[in-house]
Amino acid sequence: MNHAYKIANLLKIGRQAAALMMAAFLTLGLSLSVTAQDKSVSGTVKGSDGSGLPGVSVQVKGTNKGVTTDGSGAYKIAASSGSTLVYSFVGTATQEIAV
Repeated sequence: MNHAYKIANLLKIGRQAAALMMAAFLTLGLSLSVTAQDKSVSGTVKGSDGSGLPGVSVQVKGTNKGVTTDGSGAYKIAASSGSTLVYSFVGTATQEIAV
C-alpha cells in the first residue's frame, strides 16, 4: 500500500508539473504572437520603362507567405517588421528588400 501511495503521489505531481509547463508554453506562445504581429505591406513592381510588371512573385523570406503581382504590378502581403521581402521574376535576378 505504501508504495502504491507514493506512486500515486508521484503521478499526481507529474500531472501538476505537466499542466504548469503547458500553461507556461501557452503563455509564451501568446506573448510571442502579440509581439510578432504582421502588418500589411503593399506596393507596385515596375519595369525599367515604368510600367507595372504582372506575375512577379513576392514572398516573406523564411516563411510560406507569398503573393503574385496583379495585372498592373500591384501586390499586398502581410509581413512582420524586420522581415525581408523576396521579389522574383522569370529571367531576372532575385531582389530582397527589408520591411
